[in-house]
Amino acid sequence: MTTEPAAVDDGFIELHEPEGVAPLLPLRLRGSRPPLFCVHPVGGLSWCYAGLTGELDPEIPVYGLQSRDAAPTAEQMAESHLERITTVQPQGPYRLLGWSFGGTLAHEIAVRLREEGEKIGLLALLDAGPGSARAERAGVDPERALLEASGNEAGPHGVPAALATLRERHGFTQEQVTAMVGMCAHNAELAARHRSRRFDGDLMVFTARGGAGLNNAWRRHVSGAIDHFPIDSDHRGMLGSDAAARIARILANPLRGG
Repeated sequence: MTTEPAAVDDGFIELHEPEGVAPLLPLRLRGSRPPLFCVHPVGGLSWCYAGLTGELDPEIPVYGLQSRDAAPTAEQMAESHLERITTVQPQGPYRLLGWSFGGTLAHEIAVRLREEGEKIGLLALLDAGPGSARAERAGVDPERALLEASGNEAGPHGVPAALATLRERHGFTQEQVTAMVGMCAHNAELAARHRSRRFDGDLMVFTARGGAGLNNAWRRHVSGAIDHFPIDSDHRGMLGSDAAARIARILANPLRGG
């Protein structure tokens, strides 16, 4: 797992099986500052964070957490991610970022770290709600969720053509793509069942258009301050180029320490 992904002309990321679906994906290995851990959305992959990585301080290593196995609960999935985080960084302060269901998982990971006495340097959620409120409200199409998690959209030729391009570009078999779509559906069920606990710390919440209430929804799940930043984007576009650039500018100051 030493390969770093690079963007290509059509927007796909040059990743291949097995590193592309590894539970811990090194989006950027180099850097002198503490790493940023980005948690996958319901689609299970963290490729979608590659564009954000390009906007962040190049001295910050960036890792994506991905779902490879069908965990029975979101809590157990968070525990597995936590084990992988600590293989990279044994002690805090930890920096966590998550989009959609990934934000809900990042919050659960932060709760667990605080229970272990660790410090959280950053907990930033991108259009995510407690107990996956956003996922419950919007519903989930597993095939589209897989495309979004891989940083791609259906495009003019529709979802089947986009999935075929995803398969061909990255060397996946049809069986592997089918399994990843099934994982998306499983993650959506976990998202709907999860109930968030209370995090002892501060929170940054970035919301898309129509999601302004999410910052208030987190109030009873956070002991500290909640900083709210509206982003001029829809939910699916939170990691698009314009939104990612604005989010990176806002994150620059809290990520500067360490």
